Amino acid sequence: FIAKWEKAWFTMAQQYSGNKQAFFKQMTELIPQLMEEVQGFSPETWKSLEEQFPEQTAAWKDNEDLLKQFYELVKSLPKQDLAQNPEA
Repeated sequence: FIAKWEKAWFTMAQQYSGNKQAFFKQMTELIPQLMEEVQGFSPETWKSLEEQFPEQTAAWKDNEDLLKQFYELVKSLPKQDLAQNPEA
């Protein structure tokens, strides 16, 4: 899971390094995919992640409400308008 998303992130960062608008558009498309995958984690998966990445999982837990709000915001954004006006 971690390797998959790190690869996606770094590939996107390299591909769109000179185009902030395209980078932002891709981020808004990746975040819902990531959150959908995370929501499907089993308790065993979470336990494994907590053991391997204690600081990251603690940050997720400490900010769970904010992450959920951000996820809902990103899901609700109109993709066409967002691509043309990232500050909207």
